[in-house]
Amino acid sequence: AQISDLFESPAALGLQHWKGRRARSEANDWIEGFVEDVREGRLEIDHGKALYTFSWHRDEKGELLDKGIVAVEILNLLRPMTAVSVWVAMIGLAMHEFPEEREKLTGAGQERLEWFIQEVRRYYPFFPFAAARTDVDFEWQGYHFEEGTLTLLDLYGTNRHPADWVHPQTFMPERFEGWQQTPFNFIPQGGGDYDFGHRCAGEFVTIVMMRATLDFLVNRLEYDVPEQDFSFEFNDIPAVPNDKIKINNYRFK
Repeated sequence: AQISDLFESPAALGLQHWKGRRARSEANDWIEGFVEDVREGRLEIDHGKALYTFSWHRDEKGELLDKGIVAVEILNLLRPMTAVSVWVAMIGLAMHEFPEEREKLTGAGQERLEWFIQEVRRYYPFFPFAAARTDVDFEWQGYHFEEGTLTLLDLYGTNRHPADWVHPQTFMPERFEGWQQTPFNFIPQGGGDYDFGHRCAGEFVTIVMMRATLDFLVNRLEYDVPEQDFSFEFNDIPAVPNDKIKINNYRFK
């Protein structure tokens, strides 16, 4: 199983859905084996690593965590870190499609780098939509929803809604200078708050990882972008360019 299976099949049906569930089970077993090896002394590992910390963490009763719980917590780190690779691809696409904006990043500070990655998260889709079935009958803004109705939340459209964004079809990182976020006007990783809404608790980690990656690509690496298919399908989850983003002839500055 691949770690990518753990985040590429959330809205899939049939075989792909069960492939994702099997991948989760296999990954749990795989990590549990590492936990056992650490605890039995068969695997030496740096004390600063997450695997060591989780393997030896004790609960409020002073007991070691169940190895299954440790595996889940490790996966909670691995899955978002792997999922961020989709955003990294979008960073590469944005720098290629908007070279004038890329030029502004050379030697730029953290603030301008963050404007750019926030605009990447707004402009390009990660999950174009989120799907759910309603639990009860209800009315919302004049629309009637019956229990069991399949509903789609347009994440991509919300991030380009003209009521919230000036020139929403334009890639414009400076829009985030002094910008004030609300729980529902910017939802690349879900809406609401982190405690009670459906917003990804790893959003801050995503931003930090993207910012570090962008700084590396702009200020420490040179590369060429060969001809490829940059288009993507809006019914894909996640929506990744058809040829991913390929670079070659890379060299360090």
